[in-house]
Amino acid sequence: MRTPLWEKIYRSLVEDIQRGRYPVGSVLPTESEIIDTFGVSRHTARRAYAELVRLGYVRRTPHVGSQVINTGHLPNFYYEVESFSNLDPYHNLQPREILAQSHFLYAPEEGENLPFAENEPVWRIDFARFGRQPYEVLGLTTAWMPSENERFLETIRAEPTVPLINLLCRLRNDTCQTIDQSVRARIVTSDLAKTLRTRPGSPILEILRTFRNPRGEVLLCSRNYFKGNNFTLDIRLTRKPFA
Repeated sequence: MRTPLWEKIYRSLVEDIQRGRYPVGSVLPTESEIIDTFGVSRHTARRAYAELVRLGYVRRTPHVGSQVINTGHLPNFYYEVESFSNLDPYHNLQPREILAQSHFLYAPEEGENLPFAENEPVWRIDFARFGRQPYEVLGLTTAWMPSENERFLETIRAEPTVPLINLLCRLRNDTCQTIDQSVRARIVTSDLAKTLRTRPGSPILEILRTFRNPRGEVLLCSRNYFKGNNFTLDIRLTRKPFA
């Protein structure tokens, strides 16, 4: 299959970012400069930059340009949360690799509180994301979803960098309206430590998310494990004066 022009530009810019030509804080060439350099249309240049934004490499600001905010090499990063769409880069900086999948009637396990009815058919998918270093595990994820979405399994294998909720909404022609999130620190068990390739008893971060559509129906539930030294999220809260 022929690679689209926008993807060639995107990959070229990512390579320049990762090689250090454009460090964090620097500004990428303008769309006009990309058009002249690669001989493409403005639409093509804009599509390449949209992909850089979607994957969390750059932030586009009026009168400033496309500023690099992540090189893709650093395990820790800073990002400003302004909307649900800004959560996407946390999920897809590295492709996922499916470890296991199963279809079963849901039965709550001890200490588990998923929003599914007992005996409701659900799919469960376990996958990992790996870093660029040998044997480097960035994180583990378990995802549950209603069993009506069998096409979902084929799609997530074909598009390993697109967030699961985005794929699911596209297939169902639905919208994610709310995300309930719970974050807590845990001590890794022996079994989980083996998969995460870390020492038993080490601290890990557990993130539980439930995605719902405007009708309040559950689209997807996920449980993510990250090693304590892998990801840091800093959020600045600013009080705005009343009008």
